[in-house]
Amino acid sequence: MSRSKNSTYKEELEWLEDSDSIDFVKILLTIKRLLPWIILCSLIGLAGSYFYLKFTKPVYQVKAKLLIKENDSKMGGIGQGTDMLQSLGLMSGSNSVDNELEIITTYSIVDKVVNDLKLNISYTKDDVIGSETKSVMEMPWDTEIITLNNDSFKTKHEYKFNSSLTHPSLQVDESVIPFQWNHVVKVPFGEVVFRPRVVSKIKNEEWVLNVVKPSVTTESYIKAISAELPKKQTSIINLSMDTKNPELGKQVIDKLINTYISENLKDNNSINDSTMMFIKDRLAEVTTELNDVERAVQNFKQKNNVTDISEQAKVLLESTKENNQNLIQSEIQLSVVTSLENYLKNNKAHIIPSSLLTQDISLSNLINTYNGLIVQKDKLSQNATSENPIIINLNNQISSVKNELLNSIRNTKNSYAIVASNLRNEANQNMGLIKKIPEQERQFLDISRQQAIKQELYLFLLKKREETAIGRSSTLSNIRVVDYARVLDEPIAPKKKLILLVGLLLGIVVPLMVYYIKQIFNIKIETKNDILERTQMPIIGEIIHQESPSNFEVKDNPRSPLAEQFRILRTNLHFYQHKNEAFTVMVTSSIPGEGKTFTSMNLAASMAANIGSKILIIGLDLRKPQLSKELGMQRKKGFSECIIGDISVDEAIHSVEGFSNLWVLPGGSIPPNPSELLMTKETEQLFDEVKKKFDIIIVDCPPVIVTDANIIGKYVDMTLFVTRISYTEKRQIELLNEMYQQEKMPKMNLIVNDFKPEKYDHYNSNYYSQYGYYDKVDEKKSIWKKWFGV
Repeated sequence: MSRSKNSTYKEELEWLEDSDSIDFVKILLTIKRLLPWIILCSLIGLAGSYFYLKFTKPVYQVKAKLLIKENDSKMGGIGQGTDMLQSLGLMSGSNSVDNELEIITTYSIVDKVVNDLKLNISYTKDDVIGSETKSVMEMPWDTEIITLNNDSFKTKHEYKFNSSLTHPSLQVDESVIPFQWNHVVKVPFGEVVFRPRVVSKIKNEEWVLNVVKPSVTTESYIKAISAELPKKQTSIINLSMDTKNPELGKQVIDKLINTYISENLKDNNSINDSTMMFIKDRLAEVTTELNDVERAVQNFKQKNNVTDISEQAKVLLESTKENNQNLIQSEIQLSVVTSLENYLKNNKAHIIPSSLLTQDISLSNLINTYNGLIVQKDKLSQNATSENPIIINLNNQISSVKNELLNSIRNTKNSYAIVASNLRNEANQNMGLIKKIPEQERQFLDISRQQAIKQELYLFLLKKREETAIGRSSTLSNIRVVDYARVLDEPIAPKKKLILLVGLLLGIVVPLMVYYIKQIFNIKIETKNDILERTQMPIIGEIIHQESPSNFEVKDNPRSPLAEQFRILRTNLHFYQHKNEAFTVMVTSSIPGEGKTFTSMNLAASMAANIGSKILIIGLDLRKPQLSKELGMQRKKGFSECIIGDISVDEAIHSVEGFSNLWVLPGGSIPPNPSELLMTKETEQLFDEVKKKFDIIIVDCPPVIVTDANIIGKYVDMTLFVTRISYTEKRQIELLNEMYQQEKMPKMNLIVNDFKPEKYDHYNSNYYSQYGYYDKVDEKKSIWKKWFGV
């Protein structure tokens, strides 16, 4: 019979080890058992999510959209000629939109926004549900920092601020500083003035003035503001910022756009401004030269009394008129080219005017290309050092274009010089034909020619100055605002549905996680599988948990489920009994406290129900005689006195009250050498004698942590190991399995004590609950106990 049971458990154990399938039924039963906790934790999670949403300030997204237009003539000529250079490989073809994408959130622009809107200053006031923070623009008074000492400025300053209309004050450290509205107040980081906006709204309230270092605030807004291209093929930039103050966010984005456009206009007007400065300087010089020539004409006429041109020179003058006009134009262009050459040589990396050379288109285009590179370098230099590869590339391009421009100017100058020289030679030839003209007339003609040249140059510069002024006033930014800042209707955080779902999921997952983590780190046996997975020893009996059972449960409550299970254990033991021979059973455990004495007493009481059998309990736990204590026989002599010969076996055996066929042989006095006492010949003789007098002998032994149980094993027919749920450690079951495999004790079997059906065996919990069904008393439990088992 034992072999068949052992083989059955071996097969079951092997099946459990080889099975890789997921036990969904076990999972469902676990969830069912944890369902009250899951419901409770889910409600707590939903409640936590609700309060989190209620007291968390929502975050809104502010969005805006800009269009970057291509450069054209309305923007000061920037970019003219750059396409030609790009096609020749002399200039990088980087997209201007990518550059603007980086520029719009640079430190210089965001810093102006921070300073203009005073974003580094805020006010905080505590209220019932938390704190309320407002910007300077939301307060009924303005806060203006007059002087700021960055060296002594901390990352953040906080001061208590009393906003009384009549007696305002500012608490700095431990001292209170009273001040007056519109007056300068000295603080550790500098000087500040508080100016009322709406006097009627100023109330006597306690605020906390927060002043953050401007650079820190600027860096935080650079990180908060996002600029991106929705598509690479477009020239549109999307601006966005996440903020808990949507109105302030709109102001920040709109201010950023306006500041960016203003800086862009300033860059676009840089060429016109440079042209105006050049024309202004040249007009001053030409005006002086023209005055000198006119004064020379006046002096010549006064000196020579010349009032009219001689009739003799009329024919010659008509023939040389066209020659003089061409000479004048050539000298004007030569003068302009010479001035541009000197300007380019004497001014490094400055914009030069291109509109002065209207007749030479190639030279004007080259100048526009040079100006475009200068503007691009100036714009990028605001946010990059001279070691930046883009700056180095631009410097190389500027140097190349400048050399090409100088060569072109030099060639143009030589061309104009040759033309002028030819015209002068032709004029000299004509002058030879009028030798008879008076010397005064020829001198006057030369002075008149100089006067005409200066006058034409003067009128030319005046015209260009007006054209440049008109062009500057009509300069447009290449930025178009598609959408100004707007706040999305729904907050982007916290997401209500997601937070509620997370709270619900946490309520579901937490009990399961706690349960499985507890199972992972639990070193004690909890379920039947914990035992079957670690030993092949058969389970011969299972003792259910019962609240406050008596020591003699079988005697005191014979119709309880606990008593019924001892009767089932008694029935199982009958299969191991031998006819006409005494049956000796040893009850032991792995450690103290597992219920071996309780099991011994109630097993004996259930066997005593058979009136025809004589039952004896021997208490051989000589180190801690718990059996004697439970039966109130601490002072009675027993095994120890019998072995040393003080009393006989009959004198050591005592009857148990309430039973006619149940006797006890207590341990007696605690000996100094229990193991040696059990190994004596007298112990063997005692067992031989009691086997002749009794039908069933139950031996209450000490745990196997001492050697006493191994010594007693040779006197018994069967060994019952008592394990206790939530008490016996798993490793102790493995040690018992080793003993079972090595057959250190006779017919070893397990008794599982103190188990709760719903935890011990999910599948058969209903079956266990039917023990004692015919005398089952419905206990009225509270909902808390009924659901949570508390």
